[in-house]
Amino acid sequence: MATESSRELMISLLNGANISDKDRSELLASSFELIFHKEPILLDEFYNSFIEFALDRSQAIKKQIIPYIESICKKYPKFLNNSEANLKILLNSDNKAIVKRVILCVTNLVRSTLSFLLQPQSNSIPHEQLVNIWNSFNFLRGYIVNLSVSTEDDSIKTNAYKMLEILILSFSSPGEYKTTKKYKSDDEFSLDRVPFDHSIISKQLLQKDCEDYLNILLDAARDLNNIHHRNNNNNNNNNNNNNNNNNNNNNNNNKILKDMKIHKF
Repeated sequence: MATESSRELMISLLNGANISDKDRSELLASSFELIFHKEPILLDEFYNSFIEFALDRSQAIKKQIIPYIESICKKYPKFLNNSEANLKILLNSDNKAIVKRVILCVTNLVRSTLSFLLQPQSNSIPHEQLVNIWNSFNFLRGYIVNLSVSTEDDSIKTNAYKMLEILILSFSSPGEYKTTKKYKSDDEFSLDRVPFDHSIISKQLLQKDCEDYLNILLDAARDLNNIHHRNNNNNNNNNNNNNNNNNNNNNNNNKILKDMKIHKF
C-alpha cells in the first residue's frame, strides 16, 4: 500500500503540471518516476489523470507522454484499455513524428500484450477486463494496419510496415527446423503458444490475419518494384533522348562548320 505522503506527492505533481507550462515536462517526469518505479500501486488511482497529458497542446509534452504509456502498458498490460482513446487521438495528429511514435508504441506492445493474455496470472483478472484489453489491442493494430494502406506519407507507411512485420512473426509458427543453438526469438511470442481452446484469442483468426498482413507487405513490395522499374525506364528514355539530342546537335554543328567553310571561299 502506498503511503499517504506518496499519494499527496502525486497529487501535487499532477496539479503542478496542470498549472505550470514552464515546469510541466519536469513535473511529469517526476510523476512517471513515482508511479512507475517507486509506487506503482498508485497507477490504479492516477493513471487516467496522468495520460490526459498526452492530449496537451504542447507537441513536446505529447511526445514525452507516449513512451511513458508504452512503458506502463508493457509492464502492466491491463492499462492498455485505459490508453486506447488517447492513442487513437494521437494517431490522428497532424504531427508526423507523433503518429510514428504512437505506431512504435503499439508495435512494442504486441508481444507483451499477447503474452500477458496467455499467462496464468491473467486468470486473476476478471474475464470482462481481459476481453477489453484484447479489444483495445485489436482496435489499435487494426487502425495502424488501415493506416499502412491509406496513408500517402512514406515515413508513416514504413513505420506501419514494421508493425506488420512484428504481427506476422507473432501470428505465425517459428518453423519446424531443429537446432541446438538458442536464439533470443525463441523466447518471444509465436502462434504455437496459443491453445486452440483459448477463451479470448482465436488461433484460426490470427492465422488469417497473418496471411492478410503478409499480402499487404507483398503488394507494397510489388508496387515499390514497379515504381523502381518505371524510374529506370524513364531514366533510360531520358538518356536515349539526351543521346539523340547530342547526335542532332553534333549534326547541326557539323553542318554549321561545313557552311562556314563554304562561305569562307
